[in-house]
Amino acid sequence: MNPVLSGVAKFNFNLSRLLGINCVSFSDIKALSLSSGDKILLSVKLIDLSDEEKKEINQVLKITKQKEVKLFTFFHTFNELPLEYDILELSQEIFCGNSEIKHSLSGFNKTVSDLWCPYLVDLSASLTQKDFNIFTFGMAHKMQLKHYQMLYDKLSKTSLDYSVWVSTAFHEKASFGDFHDISKQLISIFDRKIQFLGFLSDEAINYFIDQVQLFVSFFPKGVRANNTSVYVPMERNCPVLTNLDEYSPSWLIHGKNILDINHLENQQLQKDFLKKISQKSKKDVGSHISWELLVEKIQR
Repeated sequence: MNPVLSGVAKFNFNLSRLLGINCVSFSDIKALSLSSGDKILLSVKLIDLSDEEKKEINQVLKITKQKEVKLFTFFHTFNELPLEYDILELSQEIFCGNSEIKHSLSGFNKTVSDLWCPYLVDLSASLTQKDFNIFTFGMAHKMQLKHYQMLYDKLSKTSLDYSVWVSTAFHEKASFGDFHDISKQLISIFDRKIQFLGFLSDEAINYFIDQVQLFVSFFPKGVRANNTSVYVPMERNCPVLTNLDEYSPSWLIHGKNILDINHLENQQLQKDFLKKISQKSKKDVGSHISWELLVEKIQR
């Protein structure tokens, strides 16, 4: 049910929209007012589902049988799972995502159609470059929405024609659902001005940093000496907007080598001022937090 994280979910939402029907989860089926003769299209890739989700599909099958609902199934894979055979038994017709699936079902006395999945990428979508481009990346579950709201409010008071590019990463213990939740909230703040670049490699991050006028990264309390994401754009001569507090590195000074969202003024978003910031930040980051200095400190 999450088109951001699942190709099958994206397919399901696109197909339901074009068919003019609702796209609902397995658990929501029982809330529908179904009666004899109604039709359900079950579009699934069972090999990806959890045991709990498989139990929910069993409930769907039970409801369709009890209420004499006509079941149609679109298989995105067929792996000879017991539940797949249960679905086959109750289905009026089977739609196959490819010919290999149809071949697997050739021995069953069912109407089986050999179909396909059309492209899922929005062909009209493209990266929007504005006069003022902002890039931000960080752990999805750590992104500070209140600070992005502050940034939006400040940008709204300027005449800047801007775009916000977002890349996220995941901590090993974080959930992919964090990205879905955060993305919806960021869209609610920036609307069409925000664009999501996915989970970028180091090479791609460096590329996008070189294309923008401002890099943004916010933290729960304030940037710390071991929050390395701010150092990358500073090294690459890109101005940084973050949030500072009493425990932030003392050499980071708002208006000198970095910008603090809590004290940001409109004129500080002008390109000439940002260029001065970036030149100073590149010099200061090299003299304060290099690998060579770290090794020297540890070896003393």
